[in-house]
Amino acid sequence: MNENKINIVLDSVEPTDGAKERMYSNIMKKAEQQKAKAEEPVQKPKAIRYIARYALPIAACFCLIVLGITRFFPAKAPTEPSENNVLGGNPFVAVQSADDFKPLSITLDAPEGAKEVSYAIIDGQIADVSFTLNKKSFTVRASAQNGDFSGLNGEVTSTETIDAKNNAVLTVIQTDIGTYYKITWTNGKINCCLFGTDGADKSETTAVYEAVKK
Repeated sequence: MNENKINIVLDSVEPTDGAKERMYSNIMKKAEQQKAKAEEPVQKPKAIRYIARYALPIAACFCLIVLGITRFFPAKAPTEPSENNVLGGNPFVAVQSADDFKPLSITLDAPEGAKEVSYAIIDGQIADVSFTLNKKSFTVRASAQNGDFSGLNGEVTSTETIDAKNNAVLTVIQTDIGTYYKITWTNGKINCCLFGTDGADKSETTAVYEAVKK
């Protein structure tokens, strides 16, 4: 193919003036679209806007609900001996010695050889003595009032009389944190109870009973 024929072919595929104008118009239109898209502000994802609008108020409501529950509903009853009170909200008043129990007509003290002895009066009616003996901790209480004022809450698994003369009964109590041995007895006027607070077994608790009973 000679040069003249090549030029004729090239001339035959050259776009017309109208086609050139349309091509130019399309190019300018696309350029304007790209520029407008680049200038559009970046929008926050819908998920973030949703969290900011709804999640924060929901969290605030949840906090108010939790606060209301803890304020107006009572806590679960303890499953271990209470050193602060017996009847719920009653004062636990520390005193100096067993002599402070005399106005209650109660004679109660720690056994000989006891260490770390402390005295208290609970609810103005219950004499309380806490002490350690043979590396075990115990609490003994006495009162003219009836009922269980030991503060031990749990499942009673067994009971047995260990001293008929003093109406002494050994009760085994199973709680969420362990097994407790409680001994109760009475002289007809004053009721007493004794229990270990850190794992004293049956024989250890019974030995302490023999030392403190009156």
